Amino acid sequence: LNVGDPLYFAWQLSWVGHALRSDPTDIWTTYAFQRSPDNLAFTDTVLGYAPLSLLGSGQDGALLQLNLAGLIATTMSFVGAYALARALGARVPGALVAGSGFAFAPWRLEQVIHINVTSTGGMALALAFLAYGHGWTLRRRERRPGRPGWVLLGWLVACYQLLFGFAIGIPFAYVLAGVLLLWTLCWVFSPRQRMLWWVLLADLVGGAAFIGTTLLLLRPYLRVLEAHPEAKRGESWLWLSPSWRGLITSPRTNVWWGDLQEGWRSTLKWPPEMALLPGFVLLGLAVLGIVLSSW
Repeated sequence: LNVGDPLYFAWQLSWVGHALRSDPTDIWTTYAFQRSPDNLAFTDTVLGYAPLSLLGSGQDGALLQLNLAGLIATTMSFVGAYALARALGARVPGALVAGSGFAFAPWRLEQVIHINVTSTGGMALALAFLAYGHGWTLRRRERRPGRPGWVLLGWLVACYQLLFGFAIGIPFAYVLAGVLLLWTLCWVFSPRQRMLWWVLLADLVGGAAFIGTTLLLLRPYLRVLEAHPEAKRGESWLWLSPSWRGLITSPRTNVWWGDLQEGWRSTLKWPPEMALLPGFVLLGLAVLGIVLSSW
């Protein structure tokens, strides 16, 4: 049983609550590490749960905050994926499958110790708002008007998602960049598609806010790297990236496949973070979706 990381995040939530009550300007320098400047940036932060940090106090309050954060992370992942599937044209049953697969995938049970990694709901919800605002749909016969307000809301949710750390914030930024690149290419090579300038303006304002939020959150990390050059990680850390087998290997906590795939997990260098099975049922449905219906 790994209780190291969960206890750290419980302490971090409690510290944020203390700092907000006493001195919010000094939130990045905690009482740990002999009050080394910006030591909260020694690892990932989950500032998005700051409102929870104000609930309770002491050890019981910290554990309460962590448990509520875990509950909210799973709930928001379900809601976000459900909304994204609906925005792209899925019916209610399909959206329920998408939400369930995103929120309750087997890999999440192993990663429950890392609240920063499981807080993925804002990613899906931001993409849902952006899709709806741009009128994107996977149903060919449906055309939707652009809604700049929803586009801007999507970018604001994306900014908020960054408050849950860069562990998933960095790949999320890659996803956003890829989506916008595809949208631009579709517009360039589809001359019949009329550019909605107010939607473009919402994208420019929202994109600028996203970049500004990123730069603001990066400042303490850059100061830490400047003060501690030895903290910079090189390519030697890439050994933590799993091979393709990790994507079809269940964690030990999986009820159905945990024991059956013990041999597969033994081939992984660090199974707790390399067993990333999204679910065999979900993979099967994804394969069927290639040849069935609009998916």
